Amino acid sequence: MDFLNEYWTQLITFIISLWALVNTKTVEQEKSKLRKNEIIFNKYCDAVFKFNQFYQKLLYEIIDKNLSSQEDLNYDFCDKTNLMSRFLSEFMGQYAPILEQDINTNLTNLKDELKNMTREEDEFSQKYARQTEYGYEIGGEYIQDWIETTKVDKYVKNILDKFNQVNQMLQSSLQQKYLKQ
Repeated sequence: MDFLNEYWTQLITFIISLWALVNTKTVEQEKSKLRKNEIIFNKYCDAVFKFNQFYQKLLYEIIDKNLSSQEDLNYDFCDKTNLMSRFLSEFMGQYAPILEQDINTNLTNLKDELKNMTREEDEFSQKYARQTEYGYEIGGEYIQDWIETTKVDKYVKNILDKFNQVNQMLQSSLQQKYLKQ
């Protein structure tokens, strides 16, 4: 009888150990999945924060300066296109893998719009460049003429609208994916 008791005890111990081993593996997999989700969540929060911070700074530096005219706003905006393009390139390089496709598409469209504006400004500058003994010189009045066009007004409005749209998409996506209860 003792032999039978010992046999059942060992069998039960073996079954419990096997169950614990399987269960531990499942718990470790869940912990790993949670850590991965936490890393992605933190990176996503960082992306939303950085984009919003840049956007708010851009609005402050361009719009909230109390510029005296639309032309002043356009000039200030044109002066910052390289800064905006550089930010978008770095932002997409760092965060594109974790962002949704529609957000990445809008970021790419925004970069393209900045390129179009810069290209048009360069074409205008080259058209009115004059040769001097030191090379080419762009007359300040010609650049001012380009900046005062309604086309630049549309570029500025369109680009700021796209920044706002991406900012709202990022915040909305964060709320929908991670912060819903």
